Amino acid sequence: MCKRLKHLCYFMLLGTITAFLACSCSQIKNETTAGESVTAVESTTEETTTTEESETEKEISKRVELGSVLGFENCYAEIEQGAPNYYIWHIFNSEGKEIACQFSYGCDSKPDIVIADIDGDGSDKLISNCCYGADGAERAYVFRNRNGAVEVVMIDLEKIQKELGTAFGANKYKVCYSADKNQLVFVNSQDNSERVLSMDDMIFQEYTPDMF
Repeated sequence: MCKRLKHLCYFMLLGTITAFLACSCSQIKNETTAGESVTAVESTTEETTTTEESETEKEISKRVELGSVLGFENCYAEIEQGAPNYYIWHIFNSEGKEIACQFSYGCDSKPDIVIADIDGDGSDKLISNCCYGADGAERAYVFRNRNGAVEVVMIDLEKIQKELGTAFGANKYKVCYSADKNQLVFVNSQDNSERVLSMDDMIFQEYTPDMF
């Protein structure tokens, strides 16, 4: 009888140990699965953050630092897209006031502007080379600081037409900045003849953001 009791106790003890080991293995498996799940969530969060940072960098890339412009420090330009492939650069001073603009067709990498003294008065001007569209209409505008107020300089087309004895339609002439001459040049698109422009060929008016 005692021998049978010993065998019974032995098998009961063995069953208890087996059950304990099975429970421990199940718990370890569950913890491992939970750990893997957290890792997956963390990975997804990192990917989302990276995407958001890329979008932020894309937005920042639309701003271009210009430094000193027309006597204003820490100027910058920001881009705005209009019609397809048509871009407008708004140029601001450090206080966020718009002091000039530039617009172009088919190029959004940077504003196509030049800082130069084109009239020899010792004061730099901002020359904005603009292309209106695929038809190739080109204009150059000059911005200057006049006692703290920004003026925009445009050609006196009526004066030019009288002197040349020809009427020009919108796409029959170009106004471009020539780096070689450091001047604005009027180009007759019909025969590609050029005329260097002076300030006497210009009209001055105070710049306002809504004038173009």
